Amino acid sequence: MFVFRRHGVKYVPIILSLFAIIVLSCACFAFSSVSVKAYAESDTELVYLGGMPIGLDLDSAAPVAKDFVVIVTKDGTATPAKDAGIKKGDLLTELNGMRLKKVSDISEAVKNAEGSVGFKAIRNGKEITGMITPALDSATGTPKIGLIVKDGISGVGTVSFVKENGDICTLGHRISDSDDSKGLYETGRFFDCRILSVHKSQKGEPGSLKGTFNPNSDPIGVIEKNTDFGIYGKITDKNFYSNRPKIALDSSGVMPGSATVYTTLSGDEPNEYDIEIVTLSGQKSPDVKSMVIRVTDPELKDAAGGIVQGMSGSPIVQNGKLVGAVTHVFINDPVLGYGIYAEWLKIG
Repeated sequence: MFVFRRHGVKYVPIILSLFAIIVLSCACFAFSSVSVKAYAESDTELVYLGGMPIGLDLDSAAPVAKDFVVIVTKDGTATPAKDAGIKKGDLLTELNGMRLKKVSDISEAVKNAEGSVGFKAIRNGKEITGMITPALDSATGTPKIGLIVKDGISGVGTVSFVKENGDICTLGHRISDSDDSKGLYETGRFFDCRILSVHKSQKGEPGSLKGTFNPNSDPIGVIEKNTDFGIYGKITDKNFYSNRPKIALDSSGVMPGSATVYTTLSGDEPNEYDIEIVTLSGQKSPDVKSMVIRVTDPELKDAAGGIVQGMSGSPIVQNGKLVGAVTHVFINDPVLGYGIYAEWLKIG
């Protein structure tokens, strides 16, 4: 669930969550015991334990096409952007010779347009070019191209860990709004966040954490990377994490059995909940589906129905070590989910 900026303006409060969802039945798995070897060759690292919510506000390199609008003209209706071949998800980089960086640049680029103008865009990593003819809006008398765009994406996630120097890992997977939007949202800002309520998961319908943050407030850090294994950056306000306990970041020796997950269901302070690590994958390369976990804690099941959207990134702890983080929920059985090994989180 996402909220987008339109015409450079965001709506506050932002109530949403970020999470990856897998549509699977628990019958798809053979729950076997698989031991996991250590993947990291370096010494075990101590980090601040996460579990607290955090607001994420990422920018796009240029306006992204979201939808089309019909323009009413004196001669009828027109859909200039759609007719020009622009598609949803295109990254618009240039219009009428003007480099586009934000939403408002589009109206600036076409306000003095006469006839057709050239555009450049990025689609699936390749540049495309074309011509577009703005239509004169009969209500306002201004030229328009009939396109809704956004220049960023925002949401609420859960912190996995923070290093002594402020380096942070959150979410356990990439933020995107479509299958082909990889690479559109790479940098941005972190904000203080509070969880307001929980919409419970049920079979066939994943629930969600409802959180809020103010993107117009002072950020607490910067987002530097949006990767397949999480969102990484630097926290500049040490008060955000300095009161959290330190723990070894190490999934060597992780085994099927009892574990705990740290997550926040209300406010901004995480709690510890019981889970079971059901199966482990002997992975030789990074993957977000390293382990299958099951929620066993009665309080978490009662409050959330199991795993919900927004818990993504919640750290998994076993035998006093941070062994991984939650990444996915199974729609058909929300007490089950996937976790990623700690070693893969270090890669970011």
